[in-house]
Amino acid sequence: MFITKDVICDVCREKMSIVGHSFKLETLSCESVYVYDGIMKDMLVQYKELMDEALFPVFLYPFITYIRKKYKGYTLVIVPSSNSALSKRGFSHVEKMFGIMDMKMISCFVKDEVEQKHKSQIERKEIENHIHLVGTLPNTPLLLIDDVCTTGSTLLAMYHQVQNHPYPVKALVCCCHAKYVEIRRWKKFVVWLWWIYTQVV
Repeated sequence: MFITKDVICDVCREKMSIVGHSFKLETLSCESVYVYDGIMKDMLVQYKELMDEALFPVFLYPFITYIRKKYKGYTLVIVPSSNSALSKRGFSHVEKMFGIMDMKMISCFVKDEVEQKHKSQIERKEIENHIHLVGTLPNTPLLLIDDVCTTGSTLLAMYHQVQNHPYPVKALVCCCHAKYVEIRRWKKFVVWLWWIYTQVV
């Protein structure tokens, strides 16, 4: 994930909390590029809610080579949006964001007209009843893609319907809630303590 070129300046990129780490949602292996905070929140609001479509390459551009190599042979599976959201926005924000990867991409899920914003975590878990697999899955590994992972309910709703796929199924998101990062920092702290212990004894 070494940044060699970019579509924005280094100063702006440094303000985006790049973490590039993995975490688990049940048995689903997920990877996130950024933490969902600060300028990242503001940029996603401008991109999704204010329909600033021109922002689409900013998020993942420096990581194109990394993602292509790591997930070579995978088919990207787009998280669904409701018809009303697509109509209001005028474009599929996830498809546009990940489209710069130039990898095989499919849209095989549909979402009922249900709004997740302002819902509790328990209410969000009910999203599984509103996301449906309608397309045919390819004979390749699958990479579920989304812009943000907060509760993970949407990704899990998709995963539960494809987890018996004969090929690997993983997830990649642009950014994740800080709680997943804290788990990683705690693990790194434990590893550091263990290293200190081995040096002493």
